[in-house]
Amino acid sequence: MSRAHSASLKQGQEAGEAPDLKRILLAHRDWLEGVENGVRAELKGITLTGTSLRRADLTRALLHFITWLKADLTGIEFGGAELEQVDFRRCLLSGAGFMEAELARVRFDNASLRDANFTEAVLKECSLRAAEMEEVRFTEARFEECDLSTASAPHAAFHQARFFDCAFSQANLEGAQFYHAKLNYCRFIGATAAGANFGSARLQACDFSRAALSGAKFQSAELNHTVFHRADLRGCDFRGVSLNGADMCRADFRDARFHDARMNATDLRGANLEGALGLTVQSLARARTDPSTILPNGSRGPYLRYSGAERPRRA
Repeated sequence: MSRAHSASLKQGQEAGEAPDLKRILLAHRDWLEGVENGVRAELKGITLTGTSLRRADLTRALLHFITWLKADLTGIEFGGAELEQVDFRRCLLSGAGFMEAELARVRFDNASLRDANFTEAVLKECSLRAAEMEEVRFTEARFEECDLSTASAPHAAFHQARFFDCAFSQANLEGAQFYHAKLNYCRFIGATAAGANFGSARLQACDFSRAALSGAKFQSAELNHTVFHRADLRGCDFRGVSLNGADMCRADFRDARFHDARMNATDLRGANLEGALGLTVQSLARARTDPSTILPNGSRGPYLRYSGAERPRRA
């Protein structure tokens, strides 16, 4: 009944006529509550620019090809909804709920999403460029070919999220949590992520070139074939990390910790390892160093077995 009723409601609207949102929301509430004659909200091919729907409930609604620019949607609920080609650019979406929602080609550029909840949501080809995402929850969300470049997401929660071919270039990810996340072919070029937590994460062929990651935690993560070219990794925690085949040319690792790190074919040419802790004869011998590498004791490479250069100088 819900599909038929929603279709008839949509067809009964004259072309170009603004929808009666109050009536649609009331009918949708009845549908959610199982009330007879309730109608599932389905909006398609309309413009709602500037419309205010603060704390409206569109749980499990169907929204396709909607232009919703510069609207106040603070606290709106889209849990379990299907959103396709919805344009939320410059909208106020603070505290909005997108739990378990499915989003395809949705645009959040320059939107305010502070404290929004995307737990277990699926985002495909979505754009969040320059969005404000402080403390947004993306726990167990799935991202495919999404663009988060220049987004501001300090302390955002990406625990156990999955990312494929996504861009975080120039994003602010200070203190963000990627614990147990899985990231394949993602780009963090020039991102700021000081103090971020990538503990136990699995990264494959990701690019952190020129990223500012001082104090970040990578403990027990897999960083195989990941690029950290010219990245700032001072004081980072790489204990128990797999860095096999990683490109760390000219990266700054001063005072970082590498206890039990696996470094087969890790490229450390031009890297600064002065004061780094936990590096061993075996780990450095398996890595690639050259005369421009600064070793933990402050001497220049390449590293020579049993030279003692793997131990920082005593103060």
